Amino acid sequence: MPVSGIAGVKLTGSATSGGVDTVSFSVNGRAYSVSQRASTVDINKIWRLTEFNIFGNGARTQTVSFNRGSHVTVNVAVNDGTTNAPTCLGNAGQTFEQNNLTRGSCSVFGGASPGISFPQSN
Repeated sequence: MPVSGIAGVKLTGSATSGGVDTVSFSVNGRAYSVSQRASTVDINKIWRLTEFNIFGNGARTQTVSFNRGSHVTVNVAVNDGTTNAPTCLGNAGQTFEQNNLTRGSCSVFGGASPGISFPQSN
């Protein structure tokens, strides 16, 4: 996918006790998803961290290079059954891949749709 299409990308995941765990990826409204019985790994008992960004492709290209003047804002919504604001963990990522953008300050918000948001630019 060309970088110009990232505005239409959405990734969602859900983990429920005794139900079905689902991951969905959509591009410009066309969705792809996979589901599995929650009891397979009981991830709902341990899932406490999420990471989302635009990175390189592992062994092929570890760094995504954006054009000078690029600006991307990452938004992550959290639905954990509360209205509590999540916590930004800063550089707590789990991936080796990277991009050439500088991350700005992370904003957190609670309420009906809790989440985090952080801008990146070069």
